[in-house]
Amino acid sequence: MIVAGLYLSTLGRRTRAFTHTPGRVVVSRVEEIPAPAEEGGPKFRPVVRYAYEVRGRTYESERISYGAAARADTTDPEEARRAVARHPVGSDVEVWFDPGDPRQSVLVRGVSSLQVALAVALGLALLGAGLFALAR
Repeated sequence: MIVAGLYLSTLGRRTRAFTHTPGRVVVSRVEEIPAPAEEGGPKFRPVVRYAYEVRGRTYESERISYGAAARADTTDPEEARRAVARHPVGSDVEVWFDPGDPRQSVLVRGVSSLQVALAVALGLALLGAGLFALAR
């Protein structure tokens, strides 16, 4: 978790050097993922895909940011609907892409400091619990 948090921070910082270009949302929907009741019932996944052009070539991506997963599954269908409502099909978006690899893009640059701190704190807590268990 500690390494994941630091990696997330690195990815977020890297997006600060990305270049922007106009894009358009081509898919905006909620997918239902069936699951048995004992596993919490069905899950709902927001899917937002956008297209953009760089140097005459068209790309598509579903990555909103390197932070909280844009496609994070939830048991709350309304939460998933709210996520896709921010990006309806046909809407214009500002796409930030890596000039060295235009396939890498996001709609939101950076990453939340809180997300990084939580990942690192959870990693430290797990490390402490493991060391405590070993010491017993």
